[in-house]
Amino acid sequence: MKKNKVLMLAGTIAVSGVVLLNGDVSVAADTIGGTTVKTAATSNYQNGTYTATATLYKSGTDVSSMMSSMVNSQADVTIKNQTATITLTFGKLSNANMVKSLVIDGVEATHNGQTFTVAIPVVDLSKTLQSTIHIETVIGSVPFSETQPVDLTVKDLKLVARDPDEVAAEQAAAEKAAAEKAAADKAAADKAAADKAAADKAAADKAAADKAAADKAAADKAAADKAAADKATADKATADKAAAEKAKQAAKAKAEQEATKKSQNGTYTATPKLYKSGTTDYSMMASMVSPTAYIVIKDGQATITLTFGELSNANMVKSWVIDGVSAVKSGQSFVIVLPTSELGKTLKSTIHVETMIGTLPFTETQPVDLKLKDLERIPSGSMPDNPSNPRNLPNNYVSPNQATGHDVPLTAQLSSTSKLPNTATNETTTAPLLAALVSGVLALGIWLKKVLR
Repeated sequence: MKKNKVLMLAGTIAVSGVVLLNGDVSVAADTIGGTTVKTAATSNYQNGTYTATATLYKSGTDVSSMMSSMVNSQADVTIKNQTATITLTFGKLSNANMVKSLVIDGVEATHNGQTFTVAIPVVDLSKTLQSTIHIETVIGSVPFSETQPVDLTVKDLKLVARDPDEVAAEQAAAEKAAAEKAAADKAAADKAAADKAAADKAAADKAAADKAAADKAAADKAAADKAAADKATADKATADKAAAEKAKQAAKAKAEQEATKKSQNGTYTATPKLYKSGTTDYSMMASMVSPTAYIVIKDGQATITLTFGELSNANMVKSWVIDGVSAVKSGQSFVIVLPTSELGKTLKSTIHVETMIGTLPFTETQPVDLKLKDLERIPSGSMPDNPSNPRNLPNNYVSPNQATGHDVPLTAQLSSTSKLPNTATNETTTAPLLAALVSGVLALGIWLKKVLR
């Protein structure tokens, strides 16, 4: 039972293929005034390998044959010497084996596996190729044979590769032409080189003669120029020597004048600049020291007086070491004696402060750089012997009050109880006031650190 079903299925498939062919014939017979499918003219194809679109139609119509589903739409075409070799490929080997013969354009195609190959004139590629297909197969156990007409068109040829023989011939021709051209170019180049060599020799001979004459003229000029240059060099050396001697004398005179100015006995004013150590940023101490310092020079020694604006601020400073020498405190001033040669330098100094913040002792030691600028000599007789005593200072002295004002020192503000309200003794207000006093003490500590840095 199972074997019969398999035979029936195979027979159905085979009959279907035959029916497809018969269908093509029936439709062709029923078509009135069948239309011939036209393709674009193809007349100037070069030798080579192409791909093309192959289409099978029911004979005498423009209706696709059912055979189109069995044959691949892409065909391979090889053109050489006006002959086109067309190769059609079936999708299945079994379908190709049913076709016992395929005549295209009156030429029988060669069967090889799944392909059929036929050679026709190139000019026929533009035509609808009349074809005949003969099929033989077995349906079940019954043999079946059929011959039917089919129309074939080959369109849309696209060149894949040129004919190798033609390419080789063209390459050989190109190489021959290149060789001939190279030979001609060499001959022309050799002639041009010979002509150039002759012209170059003539030019070289003339150039040699011209050079000899130019060399003689140049030698004569060089000798004259050397003599002039030697004279100019000698004259310049004499002038340079005189200028150098003059500059030397001027520099010596200026140095002597500066040395005399700095070492001349007398009283001077200067502007003290206090910087944070190692920087050019002003120290907060600058606001506490008077902007005018007094210097008394005598026999190479400079007595420098620096004055604080407030006595209370001066009293906080317990020691001030300037340029390795301890300054002597005198009232609101500090006095130090240094060699006059140190006046133009940046003087490294150390300030040591001790004070009471409320009831807490405070001490701090900080480095400060001191620079004395703008030395101006005071006319003789207009300066008192003791510049550290403010009562004896001349009219041109800028007082500390003018520079810093009469602000009450912060330590005095915090330590004085005269400014507290009368209720400060009341138990209800003692704690808040004590907290405020402690906060003030901490604030003053931070302020002093900033001042000394």
